[in-house]
Amino acid sequence: MSQNAIHKTVARGTRLYRVLTICIKTMWSERRIRFRDELNLAGTLYWSQYTGFLSDPEWDEFAIHSFSNKIQELYWSGLSLKYIYASDLRISLFINALHKEWFKTMEHERWINKSQTNNQICPYIELHSDYDSYLQSLMSSNIRQKIRRYTRKIEASDKYYFTDVYLDSADREIDILIEF
Repeated sequence: MSQNAIHKTVARGTRLYRVLTICIKTMWSERRIRFRDELNLAGTLYWSQYTGFLSDPEWDEFAIHSFSNKIQELYWSGLSLKYIYASDLRISLFINALHKEWFKTMEHERWINKSQTNNQICPYIELHSDYDSYLQSLMSSNIRQKIRRYTRKIEASDKYYFTDVYLDSADREIDILIEF
């Protein structure tokens, strides 16, 4: 079995609106006696626990339709959305943009720990509007001071850096993040 990761970016002008990273698994099908490709969201298994659309919510419909169109252009025999975390609206936009006559959908529960834990449940928190309000509302003054000191160290470092991602640098920055 071989795996390749690709990512689809949606942009207008120089602004990046959405990223969806997909892992293509190529495997031998004993039943069909040929190779087949399966598309998986690349955030699962080895890269993170859950995955979804990285996006600017104002562009959901445009970007999600673009992803669905791109996925339909690829040659594949299976598409897995295991462990996806996205709103019902985003998932329905994505699924409804695919040609329904091409596939069937199935929902699975994933039980672990001797059927005690449903692994499909994804806890989450609502994010603050900006980083400073997050620090102010949830961190003590001592912790805020430490975080800001460490942030200054990272900003002064030659090894690590913060960057804004634009269309002309998106592929490079995503590759760096994936290899990290």
